[in-house]
Amino acid sequence: MRLCGMSRDMEIMRRYNGANASQLGRKYDLSANHVRRIAKRG
Repeated sequence: MRLCGMSRDMEIMRRYNGANASQLGRKYDLSANHVRRIAKRG
C-alpha cells in the first residue's frame, strides 16, 4: 500500500503507538526513524 505525502503521514500518526515504528516502516517503505519523525510532528 502506498500513500503519498499528507495522507500517508496522517495514517502513520493515527496508527503509531510508540512500539510499532518498524512495522509501519515496512508497510510504507520507510525507515523506523522516519516513521518516528513523522509521528513526532503530529
